[in-house]
Amino acid sequence: MPASPRRQAAHLRASYTRETVSLAASGIARRGRNSPALCSGLGLDVCTAAQRRLRALLALGMFNHGPTGLWPRQVSLADVTRYTLVVSPRHDDLVITARAPYNVACWLVGRDKLPQIGLPGLRVESSYGDGWRLRHLPTGATMTVTGDHHGRLQGPLDPDSNYSRLWTNDVPVSDEEYAVLGRVAKVDLGRE
Repeated sequence: MPASPRRQAAHLRASYTRETVSLAASGIARRGRNSPALCSGLGLDVCTAAQRRLRALLALGMFNHGPTGLWPRQVSLADVTRYTLVVSPRHDDLVITARAPYNVACWLVGRDKLPQIGLPGLRVESSYGDGWRLRHLPTGATMTVTGDHHGRLQGPLDPDSNYSRLWTNDVPVSDEEYAVLGRVAKVDLGRE
């Protein structure tokens, strides 16, 4: 029996992205009344405006590092590429699977002793046994960093995680973070 068009698309997407087929399938919208017609492809190029802004900031931070980069020296997003990552873009979430999800989250999110490492404005929204739901407060976009190769957040919600050094949604975006974001990307971040 032939595979469904969605399953075929998931296999094709996985061949490009290194996602597992089930992870790739999660990023492909199902056809139906509530699915936009544009989402019926591989799901790699259609996302919310907030996701597009977050992904652009991540790309600027990861690929424009060094003495001639736009980012301040203390922002080290490029260091996250030292880890083996599988990136699974979704319509309204960016899922990153890694063998060391906590290490990846540490390079992405600011923390008390190193406030400017990470993407300015990115915070931990919730912590689970093997991963984190992150939210970029200026854009409202979400990210998931997990060790599960299917992209799921496993284990119970862990509000008392021993990784509390990472900034959470309770830490407001500072004026310095907004200034860095304003210098790097001329993007409307919803701040007046």
